[in-house]
Amino acid sequence: MYRSIALFLSCFALSAAAPAQIVLANGEPDPAYPWLYAWFDAGVGVNSGLPTANGDPVLSWDDRSVSGHHLRQTPPGTDEQPLWLAEAANAWPALSFDGDDAIWGNESTEFGTMTEERTIFLVARVDPGQDACYLLDSANSFGRNSFLTGQPNFHPGRWQLFTGVETVLSSDVGYEMFQVHTLYFGNGFQEHFLNGALQGTGTAALQNLRGVTLGARYNLQDFLVGQVAETLFYSQPVTQADREAVEAYLVRKYLEPRPSLSSSPLLPGQPVSFTISGCTPHGAVYLAYSMTGPGPTSTTWGTAMLSPPVRPIPPCPADANGDAMQTAFVPGRVSGRPVWIQAMDGESLQMSNVLAEVIG
Repeated sequence: MYRSIALFLSCFALSAAAPAQIVLANGEPDPAYPWLYAWFDAGVGVNSGLPTANGDPVLSWDDRSVSGHHLRQTPPGTDEQPLWLAEAANAWPALSFDGDDAIWGNESTEFGTMTEERTIFLVARVDPGQDACYLLDSANSFGRNSFLTGQPNFHPGRWQLFTGVETVLSSDVGYEMFQVHTLYFGNGFQEHFLNGALQGTGTAALQNLRGVTLGARYNLQDFLVGQVAETLFYSQPVTQADREAVEAYLVRKYLEPRPSLSSSPLLPGQPVSFTISGCTPHGAVYLAYSMTGPGPTSTTWGTAMLSPPVRPIPPCPADANGDAMQTAFVPGRVSGRPVWIQAMDGESLQMSNVLAEVIG
């Protein structure tokens, strides 16, 4: 019993600081990496960290890196702002764009200008039949890098990179699925990778990226119908090893299966039953809860969507089908308190979705 809890606590221990590198020991991007220009993660910094509920409009999206390049501009109408969906992307949050939404950072204020050659990672999905959908563009017409789904009269249904000077064609657009895109915009050479595989190259001249818009063309036309979960901007061409490291983090987070956590009602003074499916057969499953907030907290194995202090629930084994069950007791004195609960598969180290409940 004590050994199991000690192992659990070591799994959920805070990550130690390390020298700047593109990814940390837990496989996540280093927010202090010198060339990480901006990092937007739908689980962190939406609405400047204020409590956000499923389906709420998004008015701002703060940079998760230390660089301070934010997205804090949206159209004035709430029906033209993207919506925050709590578990849209493999049970992680994403911003949903319905065809008239956008969010951006201006060149002169929030986002600034990227002048060097750059590498951009983008996790997104596009709904079927959406040509001329801009996932990414500048914030004005004076310096542009764009990523879009083709145009009605120019290679519809194919991914396109626009350098501000010429268009680079890539592979066919995949619909109704989250994909990990890597975009390298160099002066005289461009690349597009999809889920880590090279799709297209170009040899166009390059403009600076003056501000950035997600979900629309710079002039708020040709809107995205789909979702964006995460994007990272690096102000340099990254090495193959570094590119693959960031891609591995994104693929693991958004494309690989995760355990699914559910529970019976949490009632004060009563037992509660947890069910965790999709685990490694016969492996150990760890559970934890927080009564202080939904995180994020960086741990040895990745980001836990729980705020410290993170408290363990005794672990349990998965059966031959990868299903696990555990029962815990809810104290009587916590009626009306919110609680956040998450599980982790001890073999794959994949964390489950998060249950956000109010006791009683």
